[in-house]
Amino acid sequence: MDLRTLGWDDERAAQLAALQGAAAARDEPITFVAARVTAEHLGALKVSDERGERWGELSGRLRHEARDRRDLPAVGDWVAIADADAGGAAVIHAILPRRTCFLRLAAGERVEPQVIAANVDVVLIVTSANADFNVRRLERYLTAVRSSGARPVVVVNKIDLADDQATWRQALATLAADAGPIEVATVSATRGDGIDAVRAHLGAGVTLALVGSSGVGK
Repeated sequence: MDLRTLGWDDERAAQLAALQGAAAARDEPITFVAARVTAEHLGALKVSDERGERWGELSGRLRHEARDRRDLPAVGDWVAIADADAGGAAVIHAILPRRTCFLRLAAGERVEPQVIAANVDVVLIVTSANADFNVRRLERYLTAVRSSGARPVVVVNKIDLADDQATWRQALATLAADAGPIEVATVSATRGDGIDAVRAHLGAGVTLALVGSSGVGK
């Protein structure tokens, strides 16, 4: 697998090299390779490296030094794993610096921030032009996406089902006046309208996420 298709670049390579240098300074006989966390299932992680996808587990040092859940790997993180045979679990030793980060408050013995996605470049905020359209909900999504550092794009789907086009268009104009410029794509998934505008945000090395209510056509 070519990791550059997942977003690997020279800056991250330099960060991995710095981690390798720090390990050498501690006289740790370990060789790091890069991997990306691609899934989490009830606390179990899957990672993808140049050999493919496999399960990952935390090193003792990483688990011990974590101050809270933000210091633990999440989906989207780039991590340094020990170079080992592809057949075994990948031991995760460190997390590379995050460029973007979605947080939520997680309940437990204490309420603490938890990373739900990292290093997302673009977020499609999907709504529909008919009954689901809610400008206050869009405003909350925009705030969350911008706070994460990712770039938001509002996708208004099901425009073929909207009897009143002017209402939601005016609502978006008002929202843009209040919250700043908004990039919008108007789409009819059934007719194919606007699909190229959405596709333009995809590409090798780009990490894209979708958010929105159930039933909007994500």
